[in-house]
Amino acid sequence: HLARRQVGKAVADRIQEALERWGEGCFARLFAGQALIWYNDARRQGLAQLTIKIASDDPRILGWPWEALRDPAGPTLR
Repeated sequence: HLARRQVGKAVADRIQEALERWGEGCFARLFAGQALIWYNDARRQGLAQLTIKIASDDPRILGWPWEALRDPAGPTLR
């Protein structure tokens, strides 16, 4: 049982790391240029009023794990 739990934890850790990389990569692509300036302005104000809306006609994009969107210099966006 212990060996299975260790393997399960190792798999979970790899998934978590992959989601973090995905979230940081998406953040870098989405928040570039003027969008990054707006985001940084919101971050300086504490992000309390920041709302990010993902809109697409492609259901595959809407199915992505947007909850993992992550600012490498700050917290995971929620």
